[in-house]
Amino acid sequence: MAAERRAFETALLAVLEDSGLDEDDDALFDAWGAAQPGTGDDEENR
Repeated sequence: MAAERRAFETALLAVLEDSGLDEDDDALFDAWGAAQPGTGDDEENR
């Protein structure tokens, strides 16, 4: 079962990368981070 899940996740990530949808998400999160300084989940805010 774990191997099937891993294969599915790998295929899903490949489709998302090929479609460009992951870039849209990156832009959304970057815009949020710029609008909300100090509220991100990165190392410097911990």
